[in-house]
Amino acid sequence: MKKLDNISNNELLELFERSGLSERKFAAQQNFPFDRFHGRLFRAKKTRSQGDNIEITEEENHCEIDCKSPRIKTLDQLIAECKIDLEVWQIERHVINKWEVGAKDDSKRIVVEPLFQVKAWMVRRHPEYIVQPVSINYKFEPRNAAPVGNLTKSMIIADPHFGFSRDMRTGKLTPFHDRRCLDLALQLLSDGSYTNLFILGDTLDLAEWSDKFLVSPEFYWTTQPALMEAAWWLGQFRERVQKVVKIEGNHDLRLQTKMKIHLAAAYNIHRIDDENALPVMSIPNLLAFDTLGIEYSEGYPDSEYWVDDSLKLAHGDLARQQPGATARGMIEKNTETVIFGHVHRQELVTKKVTVYNGIKITQSFCPGCVCKIDGTVPGSKRDCNWQNGIGIVYHGNVSPAIVPILITDGLAIVDGKMYRGEEKDPTF
Repeated sequence: MKKLDNISNNELLELFERSGLSERKFAAQQNFPFDRFHGRLFRAKKTRSQGDNIEITEEENHCEIDCKSPRIKTLDQLIAECKIDLEVWQIERHVINKWEVGAKDDSKRIVVEPLFQVKAWMVRRHPEYIVQPVSINYKFEPRNAAPVGNLTKSMIIADPHFGFSRDMRTGKLTPFHDRRCLDLALQLLSDGSYTNLFILGDTLDLAEWSDKFLVSPEFYWTTQPALMEAAWWLGQFRERVQKVVKIEGNHDLRLQTKMKIHLAAAYNIHRIDDENALPVMSIPNLLAFDTLGIEYSEGYPDSEYWVDDSLKLAHGDLARQQPGATARGMIEKNTETVIFGHVHRQELVTKKVTVYNGIKITQSFCPGCVCKIDGTVPGSKRDCNWQNGIGIVYHGNVSPAIVPILITDGLAIVDGKMYRGEEKDPTF
C-alpha cells in the first residue's frame, strides 16, 4: 500500500471506504495521526459532494452521459453512480480523460487533485419504434403532357433507398438517397413533356427494420425522417406528371417481414371504419399513396406493371456480378421489352426474335439507381459497381424506344443540354 502522505485525499477516502474500518481503527492501523487523517477525509468528502458534474442527455433510443468528477474514474463507477440498467441500455463506447486541478486547502496551501472525465454513449437494447403516416397537403391538378408525336413519354427511376444514418455524437442525418439525382429528375419532369413516372422498387431502404444483418445503432429512429423525405419528393414528382406508379421491391418488404417475425400482432391491422382501408403499417399507408394518387404494384418478387402489351416494368430479383449479365438474364426470361431495377447498374441489352410475320426487337434495360453509390447505403462498398442514372422511354403503337441517362456526380446530358442536380434539403 502507498504511504498515506503520498496519495491524494480522494485516493485516501477510497482506501478507507474499502477497508470497512472505523476512522480511528484505520488511522491506527496505518500509524497515521488521527486528527490529520480526519481532516483529509473531511476535505475529500466535501470535494466529492461538490465536485461531481454529471450531464445526462437522453433522446429517443440513445443516451449520452458526461461525468466530470474527482472520484468517478471508471466506466463501472459511472454505471453504478448513475444507476444505469444494462438490461435496458447497451454501452456503445466510452472515453476516459484525466487532468490535474489545483486548489487551496484550509491551510491556504495549493493542493493538486486529479479530475476525471468519464463519458459514455449508450443505445437501447430494444429500440422503441414510433412510426406514423405522413401528412400530405398537396392539391393535384390534371396535367396534359406536351405531345411527342403519337408517343407517350415516361421517366423511369429505380432504387432511391430513402433512408438515413445518424451520427451518434451530433445527431446529424446522412441520407442514403442521392438528392442530386432526385433533383435532376425533378428538373427534367418540370418541362411538361412527361406523362408518367415509374419507380422500380426500393423506395425506402428501411435499414432499421432489416432481419438480414445486425442493425447498427446509427440506423435507430430513422424511419420517420425517411418517410417524411420520401413523401416530399414523391409529392414534387406527382405535381409534374399525370401518373406515378410505384413497384414493390425487396427493401419495401422489410417492414412486413419484421412484423411477421417480431410484431405478428400488428401485422395487417386495418381501420375498422373503412373496409377498403390499407393496413396501418404498410408502405402505401405510411406514405399516403391514396392522398398522393400513386398506384402501387405489390407482391414482390412477382410485382410487375405492364405499360402496354410490349413493355413490362419490374423491380426484379435477379442480380449477377458481371456488367450486363443481369440484363442478359432478364432478356432470356421475358418475351417482351422489360425495364427493371435491383442491381443498381445501368445495363441495356437487345435481342432480335423471329416471329410469324417478321421480326421483333426486344430490350432489357436497367436505368441504374438514384441512391448514393459511394458505400453510404448499408451493405454496399465504396468500390461497388453501381451507377447513378434514370431512363426515358417513348412508348405507344411501336416498339418502346429507351434513352439511358447516365448521371455522374450529379451531372447529366439530355438532348445535348447539361443538367446539374442540386443537393436539396427539404424543410418540413
